[in-house]
Amino acid sequence: MPSGRAAGVALAAVCAGALAIALASSTACVPHQCDPSSATFDLAKQGTSFTDPEGFTVLSSGPYDGAWIPFPAMVTITVTYPAGFQLLLQPSVAVSTGQDQDSGATSITASGQVDQITDPSSTGFNLNNGSCADYFVWFAVTGTFTPAVGGAGSDASAE
Repeated sequence: MPSGRAAGVALAAVCAGALAIALASSTACVPHQCDPSSATFDLAKQGTSFTDPEGFTVLSSGPYDGAWIPFPAMVTITVTYPAGFQLLLQPSVAVSTGQDQDSGATSITASGQVDQITDPSSTGFNLNNGSCADYFVWFAVTGTFTPAVGGAGSDASAE
């Protein structure tokens, strides 16, 4: 029968081996499993819009109850506004486990690593999925459009 010290060393070796096997089979964020990437979403060309009850324009990535856009692990989506759009409220962001919200996918208001809004400007913002999990995302912004310089209907060539 091994001594107490020898049994302790043997037990530690067995535990270390089991831990190594568990870590090797883990789907955690390991090198190159979720390398950073980027995409661009142009709200003027790809999004939908409507006027809310208060008269503000709401631009979104698509219908809330429709298909959402893929939001892979470690991706940054650069969201761009149409010319003249002025943001009034912080962007609304939701993530889901499934693309089609009519099929029973689970969706929640995004927060934490999957709702990292950076570089806000008059032309858009960046939306980062800082996690190592793939999701689908929906986002919306509320704002107004500034009138064109010279006013609507002005024709500089007629002057």
